[in-house]
Amino acid sequence: MSWITRTQERLSDSVHATNDAFARQTGWSTTRTAWRSGLGTRLFRDPQFGQRRTEASTAAAQPTGAPR
Repeated sequence: MSWITRTQERLSDSVHATNDAFARQTGWSTTRTAWRSGLGTRLFRDPQFGQRRTEASTAAAQPTGAPR
């Protein structure tokens, strides 16, 4: 790994430190991605959104009444 890459990663980690800490405290998943400039970006995901979608799609698939 080059010194430029290491410097970019350290800079990205310091810029995103507050948001990363918040995501860890709330149980969110964090995905590190790269941007055009080489600096890292973050994608945060709350796992509850996936659970709600699954529950809603399961409920929508259930029949609501007897067929006529």
